[in-house]
Amino acid sequence: MKETKLMTLGEYNANCSVMILCEEEAELFRQKECCFGYYIVKGELIIGDSKYSTGNCLWFTGGNGLPAKATENTTLIYFETQKPLSGPVMELKVTSESEVAWNRPFVPGCCCSKYFISEAEYGARFQVGAYTKGVDTPWHTHSMAHTFYVLEGHLEFWVADEHYLLGPGEFMTVPKETLNKHQGIEGEEYVKYLFAADGKFDFLVDGKPFKRDFPSK
Repeated sequence: MKETKLMTLGEYNANCSVMILCEEEAELFRQKECCFGYYIVKGELIIGDSKYSTGNCLWFTGGNGLPAKATENTTLIYFETQKPLSGPVMELKVTSESEVAWNRPFVPGCCCSKYFISEAEYGARFQVGAYTKGVDTPWHTHSMAHTFYVLEGHLEFWVADEHYLLGPGEFMTVPKETLNKHQGIEGEEYVKYLFAADGKFDFLVDGKPFKRDFPSK
C-alpha cells in the first residue's frame, strides 16, 4: 500500500470518512468492532476472487478485516454504525445502487432516496439521495450529525451564517442541532449525493418535527 488518504467527513461525524486508495494490497480501514460499510464512488475493489466497482455498497456485519486490492485512486466512502459485528467470520452484503429503487418518483420537486441499510436495525442512515429540480429545504436542525458527499450536480448549502456551493467530490458535515438548509442550483435537473447520518433521522423546524409533501407522480 503506497498511500491511503483518509479524510474524516468533518470532526462532528467521526463515523464517516473518505478513503482514496492507491493500487497494491491494503487492509480496509475500520475503527471499531461494529457493523460497517463502503460505497465505491469510483474505481474497483478486489476482495478474493470477487471484483466490486463504482456504485456498489459493501456492507459488513461480521469479520475482522480483510485484504483488498484497489485500482489506482479508487475513492470510497466509509461508514460505521454502533451495532456490534456478529463475530469473526466475514459476512458481506453487496448492493448495487442501480438495483435499488428510489423511494419516491424521480420527478421535479422530489427528495428521493436509495437506502443501503435499515434504519430500524442499525439506528443510522447510509444512502444515496437526490434533490430534483425545484426542491429547497426550510431552515431546520437534526438531532444527529449528518454528511453529504456530492456525486453529481451541485448542492447549495447554508450552515448557520456560512454559505457553500459543493460540486462532485466535495462534502459537508453538519453537527447535530445546527441550523442549516440546502438545495440544488438553478439550471440543473437534480443533484445526487451520498448521505450518512450517525443516528435515527429526524427533521425539525423551529424545534418541531416537520414533514413535507412531495409529488406522487
